[in-house]
Amino acid sequence: PPPPPPPPPPPAPRAGAPRPPRARAPGGPPPPPPPPRRLFPPLCA
Repeated sequence: PPPPPPPPPPPAPRAGAPRPPRARAPGGPPPPPPPPRRLFPPLCA
């Protein structure tokens, strides 16, 4: 019998598709904390 067809390749990510987060290198420095969100208008001006 003929060999089975190869499995279809995975679908290519679309231009607007979110990318999976890359794992940071082990032993590296921790990611910096996110900057505090500024409120507009400022409450304590």
